[in-house]
Amino acid sequence: MIDTTTHRLAHGITLPGRTQRALEEPMAVTLYKKGGVYQVRKQDNSTYLVDIVNGTCTCPDPHDHDKHQRRVERELELDRVPTIGGSIP
Repeated sequence: MIDTTTHRLAHGITLPGRTQRALEEPMAVTLYKKGGVYQVRKQDNSTYLVDIVNGTCTCPDPHDHDKHQRRVERELELDRVPTIGGSIP
């Protein structure tokens, strides 16, 4: 889990609700398929596929750029998951 308190202090901002939930909720992110498709598994075992290149998610949230997409982006920024081409950081 990402420490949002440290994030707020380091960047001096309060995170929007959807972004904060994306960072605080327990989720496991793994590369599902080369080319930018990641699997996001939540604590309740629900699983969604995020295509980071096309900006899509299989969850029922109708909002663009949902929390699962934000979490994948953050995990990529922190080098915690393989790149879209499958390379390990």
